[in-house]
Amino acid sequence: MRIAVTFEGVETRARQQVREHLARFAREQIESRLPANAAGELVARVKRHERAPTRYSVSLRLRLPRKHLVVARGVAAELEPALHQAGDRLRARLEQQLARIRHQHEWRRRARRARLRELKATLSAVPEAERKPLAESLAAAAARAERTFARELAFLREAGDLAGDYPSARDLVDEAVARVLAAGRVRSGDPYLELLREGFRILDGELAASSRFGEMVSLESRPEPDAEDEAEEMVQEEFWEFYQPDEALHVEDILPDEEAPDPEAVVEAGERDFSLAMVAELPRRWRRVLLLAELDELSTDQIATVLEEEAERVAVLLERARAYLHERLAEAGLAVVAERPLAAALSRRPS
Repeated sequence: MRIAVTFEGVETRARQQVREHLARFAREQIESRLPANAAGELVARVKRHERAPTRYSVSLRLRLPRKHLVVARGVAAELEPALHQAGDRLRARLEQQLARIRHQHEWRRRARRARLRELKATLSAVPEAERKPLAESLAAAAARAERTFARELAFLREAGDLAGDYPSARDLVDEAVARVLAAGRVRSGDPYLELLREGFRILDGELAASSRFGEMVSLESRPEPDAEDEAEEMVQEEFWEFYQPDEALHVEDILPDEEAPDPEAVVEAGERDFSLAMVAELPRRWRRVLLLAELDELSTDQIATVLEEEAERVAVLLERARAYLHERLAEAGLAVVAERPLAAALSRRPS
């Protein structure tokens, strides 16, 4: 595999280490996942930022046969963690791209339709008068549950655990509502918690199916859009790759730009992005517990109900997730609140 690396502000002694790391990554993590006769190209850009909590950024772009393009980016306070983060994301997105080519999501949609037909048959036997009060209480909680599922799906797709656009947050809510209606009661006593519990059950089943059928290859597949051409057309890459503006000073170079972003807002956005990137690195169970506790403001007992865990176990997972996030944010030079590090990081304003 051909590898091209460009550096900006990176020390000379570290450049050879980066090249060796990328060569090893391409050999062990990329080439092993591709067909034997597939030739790819890995393009990397490594940049050192002087003034930012994310001191290093690593951008990776993998070009595959048939002009498939997979991109990923990693940011961290040190060079090696940034390389590992970008590599992990690229590997996950490569798996996602391969799964999309194999049309894996079509098999899961068929299974979902079969489940919904069974639920519909069960619901048809329940009188309308009995279903209506329960349906109204679930409808009131559906919008909030959909936001929670949308957030969870975003993290799963970022990690490459789910490919394509299935299931959507709406899919999870609809099937969760159907399951609760078929059961005829809200066992947890709270419609929102009941929808979350059923929705996470469905989602975990989809994740298990995604892992199980990840290596199945479809014999019929439509050509994928030319991602590389689309990306280059959007940013006019071919033009800017070769265009070299002259060095003459123009009036617009010295006048203030009224539309330029506020430097403090840029720093704040960078801190928020870094905080979310650290959350994405958490194990799935840790992340769910942390997000439900700090963003949805659920108690330990409520989270235990949703995730079907013991309350003591939930408390341990929450403590570990907060400790990990606290240390990673502190390493990056960000002030953190030990009690609720994620909520504090996302709501922080620059001083």
